[in-house]
Amino acid sequence: MIARGVLYGNMGGEFLRQKKFLQAENLLKKSIAINGREGFDSVDVVTAKIKLIKTYLATNQTDSARKYLISLDRSNRSLKVLEHIQTYHLLYAKYLNSIGESREAFAHLEHYTKLSDSVQKQLDKLKATNIDERFRNLNNENEIGALKKEAEIQQRYLYITMAFIVMAIAIVALIYMYWRKSRRNVKLLTALNNEVSYQKDKIHEALIKIGLSDKEKDTILRAVAHDLRNPIVGISSLTKFMIMDDEQGLNTDKLTLIDGACNNALTLIDDIIEAAENKEEVDFEGKKTQTNVIEVVKNAIALSSYRADEKKQSIKFETTVAKLEANIYAQKIARVISNLINNAIKFSNTEQEIKILVEKEYENVLFKI
Repeated sequence: MIARGVLYGNMGGEFLRQKKFLQAENLLKKSIAINGREGFDSVDVVTAKIKLIKTYLATNQTDSARKYLISLDRSNRSLKVLEHIQTYHLLYAKYLNSIGESREAFAHLEHYTKLSDSVQKQLDKLKATNIDERFRNLNNENEIGALKKEAEIQQRYLYITMAFIVMAIAIVALIYMYWRKSRRNVKLLTALNNEVSYQKDKIHEALIKIGLSDKEKDTILRAVAHDLRNPIVGISSLTKFMIMDDEQGLNTDKLTLIDGACNNALTLIDDIIEAAENKEEVDFEGKKTQTNVIEVVKNAIALSSYRADEKKQSIKFETTVAKLEANIYAQKIARVISNLINNAIKFSNTEQEIKILVEKEYENVLFKI
């Protein structure tokens, strides 16, 4: 069973290299399921998790990537393999960068760089240990050779002297050879360390530039949001007057949709301004209210129905419940649903039917388009 888990992990890694992400994900999950059990190959499980996280990052499945990053961290705490811990920090930095958390990503990159030095020191110690071991083996061989030849010293004294001279020359040659090799390794390691330091400085410089660009972006966003707010407020006010003047109710539905779209746009502008002014303390939780999800979906369908009419498409709405209350940020959910519907309209063929289904699953609500 352990061998099968290792095989699945190797096959999954090969599919990842070929960018066949679905096959890679399935095989890597099988490998983790087999060798993740107690008494199985825990080191291979960590390798499989690393490959699976790379698969999720390559396919922008950030939630799944975060789940296995947490699992990888637990495994690293028990195994304490520096290379795996270093890889964890690099992958976590990529994950944070993909979700816009550049500052936290930089912290993990610093951990990654520090661990690079630790790993390199371990390699240096290992190489030094191997050289010392070789010298000890050579000395032992010399002593054994000397003991064997002591019995023949009287009859073969001349040969023994010549043999010792040859061995001395060989030892000097070996010492010289390993000395030169050691010098080359030291130069190579120094060059690599300088390259790592250079890359670290480049990354730090890039992150600083990103931070400056982020501030400029926030300034532009605030200016644009304020400029957009005034005309939208005017449209909303004019729409309300038109609704009041429409005594026969001929255009009330359409005007109500326009007014709702204006309110959604104003809410979005407020969110943009709040996020630009105070990104670290935006409180979306405080904006949640008990809302009928069915009505939110129906309003989103009504706003998008005109685009569907342009392509002669029909929108069919199905739900298993007549009313579904949930504690949500209604405007934000409405924007998400509208975007999904608009994408469905955009990428569907002319005269095609678009189905929208809302289901309740335990404590969650499932939207299908």
